[in-house]
Amino acid sequence: MVALALVPGLTLSLASCTEDLPGSFYPTEVDLARAQQVWRDPWLAPTEVGTVEAGWGSNGQVSRRAGTRTTTWVVDNPVMAARRELAAARGAGWQLLAGTCNRAELALLLAKPMSADGRAFTAVAHLRSEGGEQSSEVTVEGLVPHHLDGNWPVPDEPLPDAEECLADPDGTTVGSEPERNAESLTFQLPGPEMGSEPYEGPDRIGDADDDPDHEWRDGEDALADAEPLIAAVNDNDWLRRLGATVASESDSAADGKTRRRGPYGWAPLPGEGGGLRTLASAVDAATSADWELTWVSCGGGAAPDATLRLVTEHGPATARLGDPSVFGVYPSAGLVAFVTLPVPDGPDVGWVVEPPALDPDRVACLTGEAPRDARMVEGEPVTLPDDLQPIVSD
Repeated sequence: MVALALVPGLTLSLASCTEDLPGSFYPTEVDLARAQQVWRDPWLAPTEVGTVEAGWGSNGQVSRRAGTRTTTWVVDNPVMAARRELAAARGAGWQLLAGTCNRAELALLLAKPMSADGRAFTAVAHLRSEGGEQSSEVTVEGLVPHHLDGNWPVPDEPLPDAEECLADPDGTTVGSEPERNAESLTFQLPGPEMGSEPYEGPDRIGDADDDPDHEWRDGEDALADAEPLIAAVNDNDWLRRLGATVASESDSAADGKTRRRGPYGWAPLPGEGGGLRTLASAVDAATSADWELTWVSCGGGAAPDATLRLVTEHGPATARLGDPSVFGVYPSAGLVAFVTLPVPDGPDVGWVVEPPALDPDRVACLTGEAPRDARMVEGEPVTLPDDLQPIVSD
């Protein structure tokens, strides 16, 4: 049997130069609420979720990334993959604002009005599509304002040439320059950067050491509090049938002050090929063992994808079913399950139970009724973060 090990969260310290990391750069409850809207977006649906946070090092930088998704499309040019992503994005309320490209790849800037705790803000997404010999890889990063940002430089309306890189009817070329440099293409986009100094932020910002709320509680105590949930997930029938084992102890105590990881793990799903049949079989097995399906994506030449949640008396867990290349594990598997538990001593995760559960018998991706030439999404994703800085009270 295949073992899926959920490793108790280790607190990872930042580099040694961050002993005086500006405490006001840490994420607040406002930042968390904004990030959760990105996590729950049906198109962006990030596989890696987090909050805006203090940048690495005590250099006055902030990171605005709330989530990232990477999707491999079985189409041999990046334009077609980007078009299919854009169609799904528009269906979820996103607007294309700008684009740039060369012969091998393209980058797009999208935006979507959102609201968190009754306060409106605009999320932006950087979409990067790279072509390969037989497939194209699309990476989408969702950004939200950091609470220290006094300005949010999103274009008011689409630039005149926003769709120029998507104009080729055959989707075979994306520009005239042969250079391949995806990072520089993203930097060429207008709008907010993933990392920089706060936009029009305050002149003087306090130090993390000035306030004990800017560090985690003792890791061993927090991990002890998490053990009942770890045990409950370990005892779940679906994970047991996968050969799941959940570790309840760690050789290294969670003793850092600036980062903490939650329990997580993965396992390959039974079945070959990684198609919808494998996904449908896994969903059926999971929902028969008290997991609830909340979101599914399929079609258009991309691997199918889904999220599930398990609600126990000790708290929730989430599972992402998808392409193993996204998680960098079990490369020969068709699909994998990545399971995440809340970060010990982390923020409230009550939002996980809010999205309605889907009936698998009524989901087009699982009943064979989904279109093949377009990406289809149903429901609302749930994915817990497995790596956080301390969340500071507003």
